[in-house]
Amino acid sequence: MIYELWYSAAENSYSYFARAADYDEQLSKFMSTTPDAVLRWSYHAKSHFEAMQARNDLLGFGLYVPEPDWEDTFYE
Repeated sequence: MIYELWYSAAENSYSYFARAADYDEQLSKFMSTTPDAVLRWSYHAKSHFEAMQARNDLLGFGLYVPEPDWEDTFYE
C-alpha cells in the first residue's frame, strides 16, 4: 500500500494517509479544507505499522507504538 505525507504551510501541519479504495474521495475532502497542501513524500509499505514507523522516522518522532490491542494490517 502506498502512503502519502501531505504538508500545509498555512496550517503548519502534516496529513498522512493511504492510497486506499476511498483515496480520491479522501483527497478531495482534504484538499477542500487544506487547499495549499502539497505532497511531500510517499512510501510503499508492506503493513500499516511499517508505514507508521517510516513516517515517524522521516519526521523524527521515534518509535511507533500502537495500542496493545491493535492488529497490524498487511498488504500484498
